[in-house]
Formats: sequence, structure tokens, C-alpha cells
Amino acid sequence: NHRNFLMQGRVFEAVVPLEIEGAYTNAKQSYEAALALNPESPEIYLILARLEVSNKDNKAAKDYIAKALEKKGDYADAIFLLSQIQISEDDVANAVKSVEAVATLSPSDPGIFFQLGLLYYNQKTYQNAVMALERAVTLNPQYANAKYFLGLSYYQVGEKEKALAQFKELRLVDVLNRP
Repeated sequence: NHRNFLMQGRVFEAVVPLEIEGAYTNAKQSYEAALALNPESPEIYLILARLEVSNKDNKAAKDYIAKALEKKGDYADAIFLLSQIQISEDDVANAVKSVEAVATLSPSDPGIFFQLGLLYYNQKTYQNAVMALERAVTLNPQYANAKYFLGLSYYQVGEKEKALAQFKELRLVDVLNRP
């Protein structure tokens, strides 16, 4: 069963960041054995991509992501991992495109809209940041980080009253959450 090899691979993968001898090799062998038993699974290619990220090999990770996307073109998790790699490589323009694609595929995930808003904010495209962060806050009204950056974005586009309202709500949430 391919799931047995996946489980074994996860055990080895967990210690790859600790640079324990043989961990990466054993994890990769386990995942490749799982792939041999289930060659149509985009999930296994994504797992291999994550392993390569843990092993600090972004090129190999991107190759596995491409294979996952060949199997399932709308695989949001694969696109999201690609965006994280792009961000780590300071390829923000392509990271934005990737996260926009994920947002289209996962329209009810506030975390993705927060990530997209943060990317827009860092690119100083504040109106786009406002739209993405408003969506994140609509999906999760308690999302404090999204509210904070929404307040900053409102301020940048001249919506000072809306910015102030976000910051006041954050203060209220802080007060309500105190023991």
C-alpha cells in the first residue's frame, strides 16, 4: 500500500531539517516507492516537493510542483508552495501571480487572502491590498493580523477613518481576550 511508504517517508522527513545522516535519502526513497505504487497521485509529487524544500533544493522542488500540476492543474496546495518558494527567492511578482491563482481556486480561505494582501502591501499596491485584506476579514472577522494590515492599507489609500476603525476593533479584541 502506498500509504505505508508515505507514513515511513514522513517519519524520515521530520528529521531532515536536523541534518541527520540518511534522513533525506530514506524519506525520498520511501516517497518514490509510494509514487511507484500510485503514479497518478499529484499529492505524492507535492510531498516530494516539500521534502526538497526541507533539503534546501528549490529547483528540484519546483520540478516536483510542475509534475503535481501536470496531474492536477488546479492543485491549490502545489501553487501555494510554489508561491512560498518564489517569495523565498525574492520573486515577488511571480509569487503574487501564484497566490492570485490560489485565491481563485480557494475563494473561502482567509489565510490565502491575507497572504495576497500582504504581498500587495509589500509591493505598495495598497488598493489591491485593501481588496484582498477586506476579503480575509470578511471570511474571518477575528483575523487580527488581517485587520492590522487592512488598517495600514486603508491609511495608505487615504481612508483614515476606516484605518482608525480597524485599529479600534483590534484594541477591543485585545481587551476582550484578557483574563
